Amino acid sequence: MAVRDSEHITFYSEQDLVRLARAGEGGGVRQQATPDIVRRLLAQTSPEAREAVVRTLLADAGFDWFGYGTVALRQRGGEPRSFFTTYAHTAWVRRYFSERYHEVDPRHLDAPRSGLPLVWSLDDIASHEGDPRDAVRVARFLADLEHSGIRSGMFFQLPSPAAPAERVLLSLMSRTGGRAWMDDAVLGQALTFSLCMHEFLSCHVEPAAGPGMLSTLQRNILNCLSRGHSDKEIASNLQLSSHALDYHMRQLRRRFAVHNRVQLVNAAA
Repeated sequence: MAVRDSEHITFYSEQDLVRLARAGEGGGVRQQATPDIVRRLLAQTSPEAREAVVRTLLADAGFDWFGYGTVALRQRGGEPRSFFTTYAHTAWVRRYFSERYHEVDPRHLDAPRSGLPLVWSLDDIASHEGDPRDAVRVARFLADLEHSGIRSGMFFQLPSPAAPAERVLLSLMSRTGGRAWMDDAVLGQALTFSLCMHEFLSCHVEPAAGPGMLSTLQRNILNCLSRGHSDKEIASNLQLSSHALDYHMRQLRRRFAVHNRVQLVNAAA
């Protein structure tokens, strides 16, 4: 099965996370401002211990899987940029990105951008009235979703703290069918869990820097840089818009903790 477009996505897991050094960390004010769940995660000394905490919290909220990713905003929907895999449904994630289901996933269109969650079930997706040209792909998306044992969930999006042209997507999914089981108590617990995971992943940790965590596209950009190509030449060679190239250059500078292209080439080498 072709997975060409998935090469532009950075996939990472608990094993890849490194702690960010933060000014004033450990002070009383910062400790008071940090949610309890985030403090619990920061207190763990290994990825395995952290995973045990998260899986317990996820199960306590009544969900089986949790997905967390970023998308670059486009005229229609968004283009996936990164995805945190540890708590997601592994087979479903592979299928979702290889089939580019994000292009027809009704949840992307229906989720409000206010940060409020979209509560959904398989019946909701089946009854969605979208573009007739997407009907076949939506039907395949629904069939694959059901085949994976995923029957309901909560989906919402937030502004990215790192890039104005990005959104962060959070998805909790369950084997339980229908929406009735997701009452106010469940949604409140799930929302608290999700927002704490968002704070932890966006403010306190990041994927470890290095070639092993770079997408194929980012490695190609670094190769072009090392050959002395200009931004215009790189965009042309890799068939990228200037905006997309600028996005990846910013991500690479952030990944290697450098401030310009010369430093970036040296760090990558």
